[in-house]
Amino acid sequence: MIQRILSSKNFVACLLAAVAGMALYFKLPFPAENAFLQLMALRAPLVHEGLFYSYNHFLFTTPYIAYLIVLSGLYVFGLTLHKKIRVGELPRYPEAAQIYHVDDFKLRTDAHDDHRDRQDPHEGGRSNPHGDLSQSERDWAFAKLALARGDDSEEVIRRIADYRGDEKHDPIYYARLTVMKTQAQLEKGSDGAQPETA
Repeated sequence: MIQRILSSKNFVACLLAAVAGMALYFKLPFPAENAFLQLMALRAPLVHEGLFYSYNHFLFTTPYIAYLIVLSGLYVFGLTLHKKIRVGELPRYPEAAQIYHVDDFKLRTDAHDDHRDRQDPHEGGRSNPHGDLSQSERDWAFAKLALARGDDSEEVIRRIADYRGDEKHDPIYYARLTVMKTQAQLEKGSDGAQPETA
């Protein structure tokens, strides 16, 4: 019950302020018989009227602000301060319906690249029956995707050279050749086979 009252504190403050304002209106009316105010009514009637309405207005708004501060303080400190936060139990992690292996995470290239012959670097140029991509093909696919999305060619060359630094005798030359051939194919708009890389 108290929580519901405090949750609608604006409405409760309005009701209490209306009751308090009416009581103050009759108990402390505007002091119209004050000599200074009577002189003001004669000399500046608009100022006198503004003062009269402001006085009556403050009889209602001042209690509203006071009640709202009190109710907000009760709401903040009375209801939320001593609330205990209970940690709920997490649901059980679902069992995996399928076990994934390394082969399930192959690099995917464009649809037209899937139809070309792939070579395994360990099989001396023969067609790879499993369809795995060689590292050169992966480099070419990376360069193609990076250049197609607008990456700087020098940055692509640097990334390929860094990645292949331990495997190639001259990784900068290899990377530059790969990027140049990829750029040439992209400019031609050809969707043919991968260019031969060093």
